[in-house]
This record gives sequence, structure tokens and C-alpha cells, in this order.
Amino acid sequence: MGFFTDQPASPHAEVRGAQRRTTSLAELGILAALGLVGLVLAIKYDAFEGLLEWAADHDWLQFDEISLIVLLESIGLALFAWRRYREAQAETHRLVAAERDLAHTTERYRSLFEENPHAVFSLDLEGRFQDVNAAGVRLGGRPAAEMRGMRFSSMIELKDLDRAREAYAEVMARRPQEFEVGVIHKDGHHIDLRITGLPIVVHDQVVGVFVIAEDITEHQRTRRERDEALVRAEQASEAKSLFLANMSHELRTPLTTVLGTTELLLDTPLDSSQTKFVRVVERRGRELSRMVEDILDFSRLEARSTQVVDVSFALSEAIDGVVDEARTAAERKGLAFTVHLEQCVPQQVVGDPGRLAQVLRHLLDNAVKFTDAGRVRLTVTHEDTEHLLFAVDDTGIGITAEHEGRLFESFAQADPSATRKYGGTGLGLALCHELAVLMGGSIRVESSHCAGSRFELRLPLREA
Repeated sequence: MGFFTDQPASPHAEVRGAQRRTTSLAELGILAALGLVGLVLAIKYDAFEGLLEWAADHDWLQFDEISLIVLLESIGLALFAWRRYREAQAETHRLVAAERDLAHTTERYRSLFEENPHAVFSLDLEGRFQDVNAAGVRLGGRPAAEMRGMRFSSMIELKDLDRAREAYAEVMARRPQEFEVGVIHKDGHHIDLRITGLPIVVHDQVVGVFVIAEDITEHQRTRRERDEALVRAEQASEAKSLFLANMSHELRTPLTTVLGTTELLLDTPLDSSQTKFVRVVERRGRELSRMVEDILDFSRLEARSTQVVDVSFALSEAIDGVVDEARTAAERKGLAFTVHLEQCVPQQVVGDPGRLAQVLRHLLDNAVKFTDAGRVRLTVTHEDTEHLLFAVDDTGIGITAEHEGRLFESFAQADPSATRKYGGTGLGLALCHELAVLMGGSIRVESSHCAGSRFELRLPLREA
């Protein structure tokens, strides 16, 4: 059955028949669209019979029910095809945009790969080069085409192969690594590299390794030179300390003889002038002996062989000998000398009495030496339950602010010209500082030029 009925519905049927026969495809398309609208309305409002009546009223196109259904089905199929076409067209546009974005992303990452100042390689699962940037070509001295397919391990020095293989296995286990290896350039020279290895993961599977290599040859050379210089300096320091120790021992032997002889002389009948001369020899000999002891102690400190002890001792007994020597020296110069111990200072403490006396001797000797008029004073206070504070004040030449910073350096004096006037090795205060630290304490100075100095020794000396 066709779309059109066999019998015309009016006297003008033949004319209409001719019109029907000449109905164009464009008209059918319009009718199809109108038919679709009518079908939707008919279904929505339950008016399918009305649609048929509408078609019958328009007698220039006569439809029966089946023809109308076929027409509408054709319209539906055409619209379904059109919708699928538009969906396919939209999908095509989406794919084209995605490909364009992917191309831009690939170009950006390729630029990052190629322009990286460090050598960057991609390796396959067997450790063969898959890709290499320009810096990698320069580093290896081989063109990229030659490097592709070549094993990275073939460039690594034999001594570093095991370390490199272990690191590669860690990266393959998705644990990034950073390590250093030596490689051989194509022309044979050595290159030190710092390697960063990163896994290449695709669909949650490791498919290769990214290697970022930084040339640290110059850095390693500088580090080796620094280490060698440090070793040489340590060896020189050890040799110096050994020399000082040996020299001190060699000097101490004849000095002991000289001091012993002066003591024997003082026990013999001497007139006043002879006694005076012997006293001078004895005093200078003891000064020289202390200088030798300083040198010996300094060499021990440098060699880290100096030890301190913790014993119970009477504080007054430990410092009495030092105080007596300083008082005698001060009186010889016409200086006032006073000692003040606070009542709360414990009489029995725990510490190293010998090292305490050694530090106080240096501080008091310096105070007397650099004070031409006025006074020298030693004060001992109980700072807290664990610490005592020993303060040595004088009215001497003082120290300028610019010289305070190097006051506790070895072989240094605040004013180098003072060595010519006052003598000394420049080791005393350096020894005081090292010994104070060794005993768990500290030492500091407050001074003004031409207005005297105050040295404070703080030590952990608890009551016994």
C-alpha cells in the first residue's frame, strides 16, 4: 500500500493527483517535520484520531492510517540518524580538541626535556637508553642515535656498578633514588655525576626509568682538594703538637735541675746580694717553667689528650697557693691585692682542683702583669647550687672592643706590642678558655681601654 489512496476525494482529484505526483522531496521534508510535531502533540494529548481528521480535511494529501504511521516512522528514523550524526560530530570536535591539547602538552614537556640544563635520559626496563636530551648528548659525548639502545651501565665506572644496579632496582620498585657515580666520557675522561632516578609509571605499571644527571666533577675535585688540605693541616698540627710536647719535655729537664740548684743555694750561707741574685734566678726559672707547662698543656689540648677529674677538695686549699704567688707579685709592684669569698660559698666542693688552680693562676698573673697602679681583686661567689663564679678585677691597661674578639685565640694577645713590653707566649687565655670548657664551664671578659678588666670564670663545682 502506498502513501496515497486509490480514489480521489473531490471533483478536482486529477488535479490533486498531479500535484501529488509532483510533490518535491523538500515538501516531503516540511511535511515530515510538521508530521512529527503533530505526532508528538497527538500522543501527548491523546488526539491521534484528530490527527487523522486533520489529514483528511487537507484533501490535497490523502493518508490512510498505515501510510501515516509509515511516514512518521520514517521521520523518526531520519531524526534519529540526524541526532546520531550531530553526536558523532560533537565527539569528533571533542577528539580534535583533546588531540590538540595533547599535542600542546607533549610539546611543553618535550621542551622541558630538551631545554633542561641537566642531562635527562629515559631508560627501558633493561636499562637501555630510549631517549636523551641535548645536555645528555653533550655529557656522554655521543649522538642521540648512538646512545639509543645502549646500556647506561656501559658508561658507569666499574667501582660504582654495584651501587648503580642496587639503586636501579630500588627505582623499579617505585622508590626514587639519589646517588653519585663516576662515568666515562666517549673520549675517555672521567666525569662525576649526581644521579636522580625516578620510575616511569603507565597504567600503574613501571615501564622504565627517568634519569636526571648533574655533572659534579668540579665540585668533587674541590671537595677532594679540601679534604686533602684538611688532612695535611691535621698532620701538620699533629707534628707541631708532637714537636711542642717533645720540646717541652726537653726544656723541663734542665729547668728542673736549675730550680733544684737554686733551692740548694738558698739553703747555703749567702750574703744579701747573693740571696737576691739567686731569688731572681729562681723566680725567672719558675716563670720559664710555667711557660713550658703552658706549651705542654696546649699540645695536649690540641691532641685531645687532656683530662679532668672529679674529686672532693677544699676550695681554700686549692686556691691558697695561687693567691699567695699573686699577692707576692702584686706587692712587688706596689699594687693592692684583695681576696673575697662569700660566706655562702661551700668549703668542700667536687671538681678538678689542679685545673682550677691553673686557670686562676693565669688570670691573676695577667691581672698583675698588665696593672701598673691600683689594685687586683679575686672574688668568689655562689651563683647557684651547682655553680661558682670566680671574678678577677684589675685597674690595668684594659682591652679595646676590637681586640676582645681574639682574646682567647691561641698565640694571640689583645695588643701585639704588649708582647715586647710584658712578655708571654699568648697561650695563657687560650688555655683558660679550653680548660674552662673542658671542665663544663665558661669564661668571659668585660673591659674598657685604660679602665681595667674583669674576667669571670663560671664552673660547675657542687658542694661535696
